[in-house]
Amino acid sequence: MYNYEWDSETGGYVLLPSKILGVAKEVRPVYFEELRFLGFDKKYNWQFPDSQLPLLWAETRRYFYKGELVGEAVGGGLFEKPELRNVKPNLVLEPVDVPLMLKKNESIMNGLIQRTLKTVYNTYLEYSKKVSMFYVAYSGGKDSIVMLDIVQRALPHDSFVVIFGDTTMEVSTTYEAVQKAKKRWSSLEWYTAKADFDAVESWNKIGFPARKLRWCCSVHKTAPSIAKLKEIYKAKYPNSNKPFKVMVFDGVRAEESDARATYSMVSDGNKHAVQYNCSPRMANVEQGINERRGKEEFEKMDMPAYTKSTFGMYNGKQEEVTMVFHNRMLDTVIDQFGKDVWLSKVDDWHFKVTVTVAVSPQFFAWVFGLGNYVTITGPENVVKQMKDMLGKVQKRYE
Repeated sequence: MYNYEWDSETGGYVLLPSKILGVAKEVRPVYFEELRFLGFDKKYNWQFPDSQLPLLWAETRRYFYKGELVGEAVGGGLFEKPELRNVKPNLVLEPVDVPLMLKKNESIMNGLIQRTLKTVYNTYLEYSKKVSMFYVAYSGGKDSIVMLDIVQRALPHDSFVVIFGDTTMEVSTTYEAVQKAKKRWSSLEWYTAKADFDAVESWNKIGFPARKLRWCCSVHKTAPSIAKLKEIYKAKYPNSNKPFKVMVFDGVRAEESDARATYSMVSDGNKHAVQYNCSPRMANVEQGINERRGKEEFEKMDMPAYTKSTFGMYNGKQEEVTMVFHNRMLDTVIDQFGKDVWLSKVDDWHFKVTVTVAVSPQFFAWVFGLGNYVTITGPENVVKQMKDMLGKVQKRYE
């Protein structure tokens, strides 16, 4: 993320050449609906138009107008509004002059865009013989919109597809954004990926997604997207014997969290065993030169084996876990655990595997996502953990 300074002429800001390293407080536009909802007009006599343009800016929950701190929001929750503090009364707000703001930032933005376009194109050339398909993960959010625009500028439109992962947890404006994007980029190949069950069924079985139980992306986005891509690939190339591997272009940015600040621009198997993740906007992050620690421990680690044992962003205690799968899950098992996994027949419809797994909430979410097609049979402590987790969730709805 670039440093910036407030610009009183436009009511916006001007980007500066120096970068902020690490996680920064992002500045976001604030519109009249938010100000009216919080009560700035009634409580502090603020006057502002119902404009489609932003009126001021916020760093987290601190509001700035032409560079001046004019209010803060503190506290609040699902059933109560935040408390307003340090509010400057009787403000008359004018909309941000967005066209002039864009013009003032044109030079530095064009340079950033050109570098990112080059990164996308060079990555495409480097991996074109390694992967079966390229795709853009589109969520309808601002980051995925930017990423889609970058990729469609950099690459031929028939060289990738766009996958909208419909979690069924979306708000109506997300679906509106998808339709607008389809209309704007009508020459692109669009698909929607969905799990076989909706969000409500997931919540009833597992519980709501939370910071310490982040199962929703794997269950409702990544896995359905991979399944959809396999379907597309088989339809397009029915006689292909090429090992299935895809590359996704995503809009992940270092500024989003401490964890994401450590991501590489290209990673293999970070989200799924058959997927490269390419985050071109990470290419603009300056890497630190801190001395590496734990080198001896790292060199002793079997990284490919460890990667196959983990699920998403979670690690956990590694254990030998036995599972029984329906035969139709064979590709899924190979995708997750590799071609060297040992399979044994249970009956005409099922097979059994014993694999090393980092037992974690994400692992249990993955198992749940496969529904009736998998059963954990051992060891008993892992079976008990699965039962306990489902039992606790079920009690919430009794």
